[in-house]
Amino acid sequence: MRNASDIMIKENFRKIYLFAGFIVAALILGACGTVENKENQTAETVFSKAMQEFKDEDYFEAQKLFDMMRLQYPASDYADDAQFYLAETNFKRKEYILAAFNYGQLRRVHPHSPFYQRCLYQTAQCYVQMSPNYEREQDYTLKAIRTLTEYQTLYPSDTSYAEASKLIETMRDKLAHREYAIALLYLKLHSYHSSVIYYDSVIDSYPDSKYFELSYFGKIDAYFTMKKYEEALGVIDFYKKLFPKGKFLNEIKDIETEIAAAQKEQ
Repeated sequence: MRNASDIMIKENFRKIYLFAGFIVAALILGACGTVENKENQTAETVFSKAMQEFKDEDYFEAQKLFDMMRLQYPASDYADDAQFYLAETNFKRKEYILAAFNYGQLRRVHPHSPFYQRCLYQTAQCYVQMSPNYEREQDYTLKAIRTLTEYQTLYPSDTSYAEASKLIETMRDKLAHREYAIALLYLKLHSYHSSVIYYDSVIDSYPDSKYFELSYFGKIDAYFTMKKYEEALGVIDFYKKLFPKGKFLNEIKDIETEIAAAQKEQ
């Protein structure tokens, strides 16, 4: 015959099983309700919520919703909107590689989208943001210039044309700075022939940069140091024609005086 303790233990287990069953049922019903709610959501509803998160600057939540739209509603009227704002959330979060990819994805998948033009410009902005210091490799700088140039070619009347020109100038100055810095490095190493090669690179490729005049004077100085006086005088002649009010005219006058004295001694 079972004692009172055994009966009490059995009763407690029964209550536990009933409670656990209730919890499981509640979870199942909740999950079903959630699934049903998600299935009942339209592309418009999801996009509206995503845009609200974007406006509230909750870019993490906005990104999840835009990405969900891209996957679940690829043929909806909001597909290109979602793709564009997905890229915009990447940009806002400074995920520039991902942003450039998603801007490009819109251009590939939705070539007739009204966002196409903006995506091209924003792609260039991604590359501008990723453009490193002049001392490092300049792949993204070159990509920025190419994309901005493409933008200007396709949309010459756009209001961002002038801004694109300024960005191109900045990127080109960075490339010129890199070549000029290498020329100076070779100069410090007393490798004057190599320094002239990099001065020429600036002169030939970046005449619109602020390193153009500096490179002309650097080339003059390198030839003078190597005692290649005729070559130095030839570059001086070009310098005076290009920069009649140049900032190195006094230094060049001193070089000319020293060359004349050296030639008399020969």
